Amino acid sequence: MSKQVRFAGDYVETVATNVLQEKQQRKFRNDKSGKGKKKKRRDRKPERIAANGSRIAGVNKGLLAEFIIFLLVQGFDLFSNTWVLNESVGVLSRVQEYENYPNVSAINNSVPSFCVSVQWSKEEIAKEVDLFSSVIYVYCFFLAITACIFTLHLLAWLYTLQLSFRSRRFNANTQATLIKMKVYFLIAASILQDIPLSAISAELFSLQQGQQGLVCWYCKVSGLCQDEEQLASRLSRSTTAVWLNFAAIGLTSLWKGISSFYRWSRVDTCEAFYLRACTAVFAGGLYSIVILTPAMTVLKYRYFVRPGISGGFLEDAINRVYIIGVIFWVLVLAVIFCCPLLNLIRVAQ
Repeated sequence: MSKQVRFAGDYVETVATNVLQEKQQRKFRNDKSGKGKKKKRRDRKPERIAANGSRIAGVNKGLLAEFIIFLLVQGFDLFSNTWVLNESVGVLSRVQEYENYPNVSAINNSVPSFCVSVQWSKEEIAKEVDLFSSVIYVYCFFLAITACIFTLHLLAWLYTLQLSFRSRRFNANTQATLIKMKVYFLIAASILQDIPLSAISAELFSLQQGQQGLVCWYCKVSGLCQDEEQLASRLSRSTTAVWLNFAAIGLTSLWKGISSFYRWSRVDTCEAFYLRACTAVFAGGLYSIVILTPAMTVLKYRYFVRPGISGGFLEDAINRVYIIGVIFWVLVLAVIFCCPLLNLIRVAQ
């Protein structure tokens, strides 16, 4: 009897132990699954999964806004450059059509009084047409370089935006890389795009304008300009194109200076947003003047000195701004040439 009682007691103890173990295991599984669900819900909230399975941190609004501004200003700049080329090629084709006509002094076409004094021989007009054609070829060369720079800059921006999509800490980790990219493209675009294209546009404009310009010459030879309005219409085409080009290059240079200086002046210990913004606007304005100084030089010594051109207020304004640009060009060249010499002296010591 005692053995049966002992056996029953052991059996009950074993059953109770098994039940307790199963209960603990069930509780452990429930707790584990509950934590997994909470973690899953917590992780799912801030993250989004793309169609290809890659994580997307979200759009960096600052970079996206800067990219849109880049497309607008650079697109406007490229459009204005193309417009200048189109107008110049049109004038060249019309001039070449009448290049073999006899001396304009022997032609009795009715022309506006502004162009009556045009007296060019065949040798003179051939020389002028060859010069105009050569300048157009040089302009096409730099325009092709501009297209390459724009394409590379666009690809760099797309890669930058792609990185910002995939990394939440893009700005913190790659700020220096972004600044270097902007500085490299700023230097390349300024030296190979803005400065040469603006100066060549001014030269093309100068060759077409005035009493001794190509427009007056082919108007007198062809007889297509019967009155002052028709002549003014033909002259205004190149005028509109070149001033729009200057506005586009000035606006683009202004934005380049503002955005580059603003990022370069970033300080981790202090935000100073308004101070940085105002300083960046001032620096961008100076940078725009410096970029347009070579073009203003061409206008000053090639356009305003032509017969029949009256500068007026525009010439006076360009002369004032031109002085500022020349001063900064002298400072820049002095720094470029003096800094290596001073560095050699320091190393020698």
